[in-house]
Formats: sequence, C-alpha cells, structure tokens
Amino acid sequence: MAHEGMVHALREIHRVLTPVGLLADLRPDRRLTPGMRRRDVLARISYRREGREVPVGVLEEGSFADDEAADRAVRRVLREGTFTLASTETLPFRYYFRDLDSAEDYLESRNTANIDTPTRRRLEVLARRPGGEIVLLETLRLNILRK
Repeated sequence: MAHEGMVHALREIHRVLTPVGLLADLRPDRRLTPGMRRRDVLARISYRREGREVPVGVLEEGSFADDEAADRAVRRVLREGTFTLASTETLPFRYYFRDLDSAEDYLESRNTANIDTPTRRRLEVLARRPGGEIVLLETLRLNILRK
C-alpha cells in the first residue's frame, strides 16, 4: 500500500506545481549493476588514509520495500502521463566517518542497513592507524519530472 500513498503524493505535487513546474526525485539507485544486484547493496565501504582509498566491503540493506514502491509509483505517473521524464542521472554520494562508532551511530537511523562481520573486522584493523576515515559510497538517482 506504500505504492498507492506515493502515487497520491506525486499527484498532489503535480496539482500544486505551476504549469511549467519541475519535480526533482532524488533516491538511492537500485538498478542492477554488472556482477552485483544493487537491491542487495546499499553502499560500498572503503577506508581512506593519506589520499588512498582501500576497498573494504559493502553495506548491506535488509529491505528495499520503500525504494521499490517509489520506483513503481514514478513509473506509474510517467505511464499515466501525469509527468514526463525531463532527465535522469546517477550520482555518487560519499558519506565520511572518522571512526567505526560514528558510522554505526549513523547506520542505526537507517534501521535495516548493516556492516557484515568480515567487513567490520577489516575496518577495525584499518582504523587502528590514526588519520584515516571510513567512506560509504552510495549511488543516487536524480530524476527530473516535468509537469
């Protein structure tokens, strides 16, 4: 039912937009990427120190129900002609954390996001050296919808 609520919200946005109005829809990109199902991976994790980034693992997401419902809602209003797609683009978005505790504090707000045990262990080892930071790289999709 989240899908119906999102369709309703998009229709309300359409109603209040000026005749030439635009809607920016920015969300995590859950499209398939070669060799990895985006729906299982929220972000790539690396450790950055002295200008070098070392890949460490991935941040997993337990549920993408809201993202999938939003994708269906946007497809529906485009199919119905409520909006037209003016442009779409994917953007890398980086989150920086000074240590593992800071990253985990942030992840608590994401409810279903988690760092698996092997990735956590690698981060703990790397973070013992001062001067580094944890980097989460998430791919976002920006859709510009035209009324």
